[in-house]
Amino acid sequence: MALVLQHLFSRPDAPKLPPPSGPDVARSWSPVLGLEAPGAAPPQPASAPARSEAAQPKPWSRPQPELPARRDEGLHSQAGPGRQSVCGLGYADSQWLAADVPKPWDQSRQDEVKRLRDHLLPLLRHSADPADQVAAALLARPLWDVGLGADSSSHAAALLAQHSHSAAAYGLAYRACATWPGAACSGLSARRWTELDEQNPSAWLFLLGEAYRAADAAVLAEALYRLSLPQLGMDPGMPLLARAQARMAQARAQALDTAALASEELALVADAMLQTQIIGVDFAMTGNWLQALNRSCSGPALADSNRQQQCQAVARNLLLRGRSLMDMAQALSLAERSGLPAAEWPLQRSDYLAVQAQVGADSEAQAELGESCAAFRLVRSRLAEILRQGEWGFWRAELARQRGAASAPVPTPTP
Repeated sequence: MALVLQHLFSRPDAPKLPPPSGPDVARSWSPVLGLEAPGAAPPQPASAPARSEAAQPKPWSRPQPELPARRDEGLHSQAGPGRQSVCGLGYADSQWLAADVPKPWDQSRQDEVKRLRDHLLPLLRHSADPADQVAAALLARPLWDVGLGADSSSHAAALLAQHSHSAAAYGLAYRACATWPGAACSGLSARRWTELDEQNPSAWLFLLGEAYRAADAAVLAEALYRLSLPQLGMDPGMPLLARAQARMAQARAQALDTAALASEELALVADAMLQTQIIGVDFAMTGNWLQALNRSCSGPALADSNRQQQCQAVARNLLLRGRSLMDMAQALSLAERSGLPAAEWPLQRSDYLAVQAQVGADSEAQAELGESCAAFRLVRSRLAEILRQGEWGFWRAELARQRGAASAPVPTPTP
């Protein structure tokens, strides 16, 4: 768990920019450690959304501290030389804590997360908001499972959303279906999502993906056109985490009142770990449109001057409105590939690389916190800020703070 916290938002494998002359955009995912890689998918209904290209986490490893032959693996009630705090449990050998090896309390931590989740689900399920109900369906699967349990949860979400007039509910269910296609997912379509939320860029990106896979040139051209319009809105991003965070304090209070969680410290840990799992699901649902955008805006397609101008406008929109590191990496690559003049870029390659370097530098700084309560509080506060500003906005602000320019205005995506 220490490494989960340490690298939750410190990802050396954050999206890498391809060389300026490279024709392809690097495929990427914003992984949150603790989620297992998806297993083999069951056969997919022909009309269901295709499984997301972004759903496969990339393994990440860092040099592990060398453990002595004889080491102290016990918990202690008091601090001492070479010991670090283990939030809610006591103190343990710092060198052992830093190693990526199982800890005796791992299972109890997971049990506490499940108990907190069990208090969160009814709050979402019994909400009058259809999107909360869809979120409950997606979170009802076994935690740490992105295999068959995920497919069954997306099936339940699709059943709830297929006749809904709520754009938030429909979009959340569609994202899940595009990543883990359950049986009922064939009843959802990106077209219907665009009808419910016509200014949402994600809806049009998913429609672009559908059109590309169906070889429907007319719909593909329509989706590109809509993505190029200046009045395009902004996708709020991380819809599942947003639903959960709004109810988390109430769920935590209930878990403490019923003694499902024995202390405020254990509740803090369970809260941070559960939100970690949830944002991992959000990151996994980033979309299945990447190949469609690449192929539609590269090579021979750009020989058409109208298509080139359209792709340049799409790149400009994504640079202005993107909220994740992946958004920015793809937008910069598209801007370069389509020949958008650098003077028109609201974000330069050097800006992205500076933020990427900050992400890497932050990793080592967080290692010092181990599994202390301060580490879990940091995770929880970062999650709140990332939800508010977006992943890109958070790291841009963090870079400014590290440079001693926290008071300087930080460019934010245009609504």
